[in-house]
Amino acid sequence: MITQRVLIADSDPHVQAFVKRVLRDLRLQLAGSGEGVRFATEGVSTDDEAVLRLQLDPPDVVVTEHWAPGLNGVEILKSCRDYSHNTTAIVAATRPSIPAAVEATKLGAHEFLAKPLTERSLREVVTEATAQQLGDVVSPDCSSGDAIGSTTSFLSRIPAALAQLATTAASLHW
Repeated sequence: MITQRVLIADSDPHVQAFVKRVLRDLRLQLAGSGEGVRFATEGVSTDDEAVLRLQLDPPDVVVTEHWAPGLNGVEILKSCRDYSHNTTAIVAATRPSIPAAVEATKLGAHEFLAKPLTERSLREVVTEATAQQLGDVVSPDCSSGDAIGSTTSFLSRIPAALAQLATTAASLHW
């Protein structure tokens, strides 16, 4: 059994609990060997705590809030870049914007999600992050042979997202 360590940096304890529950229930296997993958999670509520964890004992994956009082996801991304080159970062934003997503991606974020997080989106991006680090993985929930190993970056999905946005009454501020 392989353990992927996940640091959850979010000011909301309910979000931390949600991510922990989803990852506790996520079952993956390496496609080649069939070895199981499980997730060990730790939650922090400030960027100072997150940066300290990244410096002392870097996790495999960080799920971080983009911004909240006391928690700056950009600083966490910079710390991933500076101290923990092998950590995959996933950023979630309450008020997502294309400029924020571009900034996060430039700083090395694997994915940029809109809050509220859904179980499905969280499972997908953590599975992709795990595949990026360990090679192809299979979810027992998938049909036989459905390996998940390639990632689709946020930036490549922007045109479709903009097309969908164009059909709504929503406005986008740059």
